[in-house]
This record gives sequence, structure tokens and C-alpha cells, in this order.
Amino acid sequence: MGSFINIRPRRKVLLVAAIVIAAAGIVLFAKSQMDSSLTDKTGIDMRKAEAVAVIAGDAWKADAVDGEGFAEAASNAGYALEFQQSTGQIRVKNLHSGEYWNSNPSPSALAGETVKGDLRTNLESPFILEYYEQASIQRKVANALGSGVKWTVAKQKDGIAVHYDLTQLQIKFTMVYTLTENGLKVVVPDSGMEENGNNRIVSIEVLPFFGAAGTDEAGYLFVPDGPGALMHFPRSRQLIGKGYNQPVYGPEITTKSPNYDSTAVYPAVPVFGMKKGEDAFLAIIKAGASKAAIRALPSGVVSSFNSVSAKFVYREEYDRRLSLGGKATRVFEDERTPLDGEVEYSFLTGKEADYVGMAKRYRDELTSEGKLQPIQTAQGDVPFELMIICGNSNFYNKDYEVATTFSQAQKIINDLKQSGVEHARITLDGWQSHGRLYNTDPFNVEKKLGGKAGLKALVNKAHELGYEIVLNVDFVDADSEIDDLSPKNFGVRSAEGDVLLFGSDFILTPNVTYHLAEKLVHEAKAVGVDGVLYEELGNFLTRDYNPNYKYTRDDTALIYNSILDMTRKELGFSGVYQGNSYSFGHIDHINGIPRDTNHFYMVDEMVPFMPIALHGSVTYTMAPGNLRNDINAERLKGIEYGAVPAFMLTAESSRMLLDTTTYGIFSSRYEQWKKQALEEYADMKRMASTDNQPITDHYESAAGVYVTEYGNGVRVTVDYNNGRFDVEREASR
Repeated sequence: MGSFINIRPRRKVLLVAAIVIAAAGIVLFAKSQMDSSLTDKTGIDMRKAEAVAVIAGDAWKADAVDGEGFAEAASNAGYALEFQQSTGQIRVKNLHSGEYWNSNPSPSALAGETVKGDLRTNLESPFILEYYEQASIQRKVANALGSGVKWTVAKQKDGIAVHYDLTQLQIKFTMVYTLTENGLKVVVPDSGMEENGNNRIVSIEVLPFFGAAGTDEAGYLFVPDGPGALMHFPRSRQLIGKGYNQPVYGPEITTKSPNYDSTAVYPAVPVFGMKKGEDAFLAIIKAGASKAAIRALPSGVVSSFNSVSAKFVYREEYDRRLSLGGKATRVFEDERTPLDGEVEYSFLTGKEADYVGMAKRYRDELTSEGKLQPIQTAQGDVPFELMIICGNSNFYNKDYEVATTFSQAQKIINDLKQSGVEHARITLDGWQSHGRLYNTDPFNVEKKLGGKAGLKALVNKAHELGYEIVLNVDFVDADSEIDDLSPKNFGVRSAEGDVLLFGSDFILTPNVTYHLAEKLVHEAKAVGVDGVLYEELGNFLTRDYNPNYKYTRDDTALIYNSILDMTRKELGFSGVYQGNSYSFGHIDHINGIPRDTNHFYMVDEMVPFMPIALHGSVTYTMAPGNLRNDINAERLKGIEYGAVPAFMLTAESSRMLLDTTTYGIFSSRYEQWKKQALEEYADMKRMASTDNQPITDHYESAAGVYVTEYGNGVRVTVDYNNGRFDVEREASR
């Protein structure tokens, strides 16, 4: 009996323990099921764009060869394409002006060139091909003048296809030249590539010296550095650096490139150009942009010529581990990235032959593709942009530090309305539990702010005032020490196959990003939220080497754009940061377009290429008014570039954020910045007539005085000398 009595308490303990374990198991199972749903397929149609087919065509033969060895290969109403059989070079003649654009410098222009070897022969080649032997990792260069290089030419509709056979390397590829309404299209189709031996293609630079200008010519190279940048020639100052060589949308981070600079602003638009005398061209990378780099070489970098071109990268380098001890060697990817590289050159003459004409041409192209359309709101109805920072977790114990409760936010927006701000878009930052994505529930509202009920009350108040409420989220970056998400299950994998980690930080695989956004949009809609501003979706691309997905950068862009489309459809508004061009047509607003160049030594002048291309179709901001380095100069720059004024403010002192993961907010208290914000809102009202208008011209009328002209005849003159601006009608130059 005694033993029975002794056993019963033990049985009770064991039973309770079993129940606890079972309950925990059920919770963990439910959580794992919820977590696993984040990695499910998105349901997005991932079919690839139709590849460019290499048309065999009849062999092309020159009917009549001129004194320089060129013969006409195709023509249309505006242009003639000519080919030189002996060199493989091309040139395009403008039938209206009689001007030529040559793929390479002429023999007379090359007579004084001093560079030797590959650098010299590259100047005469329509391409520069990088390759490596499988037995080594050394990059090597080949061009059309190399030993054993042969080509055949086939007729195509409105052009020709040049089939190259690098016999010694056992590599074949094709370049297709086609005349268009605006100039020339050049395609390197993936279907025309062959690698039959031990050599593998790394990259192909297309027409590397197209239109190359000599040292005695006047003009500039245009590159998409910051909002746009010019490199003048002949140079008026000493050349420092190795030229401009930047990957479109940034480098491939999954290769852990040692050249990656997280502070740099990489090209957001896949364009480049050149002005030479009274003529110019704009080149748009129409296909393969996510795997392209833009190269601009001022005279003196590799030769005496100024040139700008696109290079398509088919294989990335990455570190392959050799041992568990961490030793690694740099290698190339085994598989070639399949892509059709395509560049379209538009030729500009007269008044249109400058960076303004280039930007307008790009805008026309985006409009014809359906990626831009005029803003539909009435003039003066574009909202003032205010981001309210709610708070964030501190570094030490992860406790949430409150900077603005929802009740305080209500007081702020009510005060704005009483102060005369008619329409405002209020974006909430740090509103989630712990200030960021802390678990798999993306709509987990921080209770210290007022919870979901407090957010609902804020939304209702904003709508009562005629304002909008937008949520700022980051569904791309995650922190394994803070976020309740496993890098192993949810993280992007590198080229080596391991999870891509940067300390405790990692990148969410695009499927996870999509499903988090889907959940957020569904729940935000029920509360009445007006839209979402997504961090990273418009300024960051990556591959995912996870064998379950094998996402390319284009695949990632497709998923990100699907998120933006879903958000616009369900809530009415979607916005991104920086605004990489793949997001055009899927967004309403860009928070912080590039506002400065990267200050490369060879860049001479910053110009508003992106603003000219986008204004009147997409709203955008530049630096928040309370975070500028030079308050007045940057305020004027925003006016010159047609940006909407913006501020990032808090109800409490910014010292509340000092020890949190929100950094760089040095001064943000609403009461301290209210006067400045209202002044900039008044600036915005003065320019209301330009809200939905395209920019038609931009120029410097005097030293430090810049003029921006709009489609309705309004001229905005910004004078940096006296710190003022004027708005006038009936613009003309």
C-alpha cells in the first residue's frame, strides 16, 4: 500500500509533464506549420521572357563597298546600318543629318594611339570577351582581332546577325544588329552561345568604343551615378581613378564580393549616353540589365578615347571553401547565367542632344512600355510626406523604446491640419512589435504604442482629416538575434550553398518576403491602412542559390513587383526606396531617390536625369528636411529637382532612439521642426501647378542659378547665391 501511495504522486508529476510536453509540441508544430507556409510557392507565373532566337537567314553579301570598306546592310526611314566585312565593325548613318556613329575609332583617329597589346586591339573590336580556362581561375580577354577568330554574316529583318567563332577557344556567340525608329538595337542572344572546350565565358562587353570621342572633341559621357552624372571632355582637371564601372542595381551580394560597398548608391536605371558636338545618343539596356555593368572610360584611363558601354556578366566569382578551417579560393560559377543581352541606342540631334533630351527619350520609352503614366490627381493634391518614427528595440535587453505613440501621432496630424496642411501621407516606422519583424506575424502591432486598436483609431482620425496612413516595413533584411525567423529555413543561400550571413544579419528568400507581405496587406486592409512603403524592394536585388528555388535576380525582381502590384490593388498605394527601374509601373512613390553622386573623382557634374524621366508620373522625395547636411542648399535642390518635401519626426526627443537599432536620427522632435515643415509645405503649394507635369527642360542660366521648365509652361528658377526660388509661367528658352 505504501509503495502504491508513493508512486501515485510520481504518476501525477509524469502526467503533468507529459501534458506540458504535448502542449509544447502542439504549439511548436503549429508554429512550424505557420513558419513553413512562408516558404511555400508564391503562385506567381515564373515563366521566363521569351528568348531571342538566332535566325539563320541567308548569307549577307556586300553589294557596294565604299572607300573605307563599309557597305550598307539595312536601312529605314531615318537610318542606314553599314558593315565592314574585314573588321566586323559597324556604323550607323543618320539619313537626316548625314552624321555617322561608328562602333570603333577610325584608322586615322587611331594613328596617334600609344597603347599596345590587347588594349590596342580592343579599340578595333566590336566586343571584348572575358573568359577563363576551367583548369585555372585567371581572367583572360579575347576580341575580334584575336588569332583564329572567324565570323559569318546573315541577313535579318531590318539588320544583320554576325556569328562569331573563336576557334582556338571553342567559343561561339552572335551579335544581332537591328535598325529601329530611333536608332540601333544590339542583341547578344543566349541561344547563340556555345562553349565546347575547356574555356568558359565570364562576360561580354558590347560595342565598347561605340561613338568613342577623341581628346580634341567637346562633349560628355552620361552615367546613371546618383540621379545622373556627367564626365566632361576634354577634361579640365586632373584624371584620378580607373573610370566608372558599376553594376546595375548593385553587385551580386550572394557571391560575397569583396568589392561590395553597402554605403554606395548603385545605378537605379540601366542607361548611359554620350554627347559629342551637336549630336548625342542614349543607350538603354532593355534586356539583361540585372546582370549588366556600365563602364565609362575617360581619355587617359586605358586609351586616348572617351567611351561608355554595357558589359553583360554571365558568371560570377565567389569564395569556394577548401577546408573546414575556413580556407577558400576564388572561383567562377560552373553554370552560365542564361540571358539575352540587349542595348538600344537612340540618336539625338540639335537641342535634344543633351542630358535633358536623353532623360526625355528614356521617359518616352518607359511610357510606351506602360511603365509610366501621368499622375491622375489634381494639381495641388499631391500629399506632403511625413514619416513618424514610433520607436524601436534597444541594443541591450531588446526592450521597446517609445518615440511616438499612436495617440501622440493623432495629436501631430491634428495639429498639421489646423496649421493648414490640406493633404498629407503619414508613414509609420517602427510600429511592429519590438520595432521590426519580430516573429512570423507581420501585423503584430507594438502594444506600447496602443496596439491594433490604437492603430485603427489613428487610421480613422487620419481619414477624417483627409490624410493617408502608410506602413513602413522591411521584409527583406532579418536579424537572427532579434527576429524569430531561422536563417537556415528562411535565408537566401550563397553561391557556395550556405546561408548568406553578415554577422547576425541575413536576407529573406523572396518567397518568405512575398508571404509576409501578403499577410500584412490582408490584415492592414481590414484596419483601413492606405498603403505600404517597402524597404529594399526597390533598391536591392539578389539571387537565391537555394536548390528549391534557384532564383535569378530577374526572378527576385518579378516577385518583388508582384508584391507591389498586390499592395496597390488591395490598399491603393505602394512605395519603395531609391526606385530601381524594374519597379517602375508597379509603384506610386519613391522615398529618397538618389540625391547625390558617389563622388567618384572622374565625375564632373550632377544632373537630374531621374527626376526629368519620372516627374509627373511618379512622386518622389529626397533628403528628409530634418536630416540634411546643408538645410537650405538641399531644400533648394529638392525644389530644383521637383521633389515632394519630406520629414522624419517623433513626438519625443530623438534621444529615445539613441540606443536602438534606428540610427542617424539626430534631431526629430515635431515641436522643433514644425515651423520648418510648414515652410516647406508652403514651398510645395507655390509649385502646385507642376505636380502632374513632365519636366521639359533644365539648365544653368547663370553661375549658381538653375532653371527647371515644365510641360504647362511653368518655369522654376532656383538661385543658390541668394537662397531663393521663383515660380513663373510661360517658360521659354
